[in-house]
Amino acid sequence: MDTVITAVRTVNGGWQDLTTVWLDPVPLFRARVQVSLRPSVLDPAGEATRAAAARLGVGGISRLRIGKAIEVELEAADAETARAQLELLSDRLLANPVIENWQLEFTPDNSAGA
Repeated sequence: MDTVITAVRTVNGGWQDLTTVWLDPVPLFRARVQVSLRPSVLDPAGEATRAAAARLGVGGISRLRIGKAIEVELEAADAETARAQLELLSDRLLANPVIENWQLEFTPDNSAGA
């Protein structure tokens, strides 16, 4: 358990302890959000990278698409709440739903806090 102490400054400049509250630690959840362009969207960065790889002598790459991986550690009361918050974050902030898909890799246990 963590201790939170609330204190106020007294008239004589010292500190007076008003209350001590014992708090249970909030579980920490870890997730990775994989964001990629939808298959119907052109990927000029991926094409440029594929062409650059060929110039470096790395042949045989017929298709290369660029995406992003976002790692998140989130405090939440339980796994269901954490998943709901991560899905909202992914759908509304981390990915553009018009041109991108996202996939959530969720660690439901609180191993991130270990």
